[in-house]
Amino acid sequence: MPHPKPYPLCIFCGARANSREHAIPKWMSKRLGIRDYLFTRSSNLTPRKQPISFASHRARIFCRPCNTHFKHLEDKVIPLLVPMAQGRATISLDSDSQAILALWAAKTAIALVAATPDLREFVPKAHRESVRRDGVPPVESWVGYVPWRGRAAQVYVGDNTLTSPPEHPAVGSQSWGVVFAFKRAAFKVVGFMDPIPAGYKIDSGPFPVLQFWPARLGLVHWPTADPAKEGDFAKLIAFAPLIAGP
Repeated sequence: MPHPKPYPLCIFCGARANSREHAIPKWMSKRLGIRDYLFTRSSNLTPRKQPISFASHRARIFCRPCNTHFKHLEDKVIPLLVPMAQGRATISLDSDSQAILALWAAKTAIALVAATPDLREFVPKAHRESVRRDGVPPVESWVGYVPWRGRAAQVYVGDNTLTSPPEHPAVGSQSWGVVFAFKRAAFKVVGFMDPIPAGYKIDSGPFPVLQFWPARLGLVHWPTADPAKEGDFAKLIAFAPLIAGP
């Protein structure tokens, strides 16, 4: 098969994207037993003509060195994420574990955005560099996880103007966002492109999602909330992690 022209570039380092990477890591389907088609939602994007298999959602978005680099992250997250996604009893997560889960979610969210038609480079370069070069989610981002009891494989990718919670004055902030539900867990990642408005900070407030980034010190226990259900998916999409604060 001839390569596309111009040759696509790696979304993380700008080299030739010579690795047709799984936007959803390959191990997830095998270890979690997910064989479904991916139920996708997006905002103002060109609809896909063909359904996407959870097990084989691939795109030419990485170079081989970046693919190898992130393989080490996958190896670290598997023993943490698999029991969470299988719905096992209470799991304790220390600060290092939370950091791994936050970074993995940010990397996976960026890959899902890049594999989406019309949004390949929508995530700001500085956000991508933070994940690849610095090994942390972007400063201007929020990452949270929630137990899930809905459809086993679905994803939302979009660009949004998120508003603050209704108890505060309406504040708009342009962002990119991903909600990814897999088996019995789901994550949400939001990356803010505009400066956070004065008088606000990135935080989940009372919303029942376990925040892993910005980092919170100390041991946390999973799950910490009642599972989100199918009807809650739209609430996860709409939720804006901005609260009043210094």
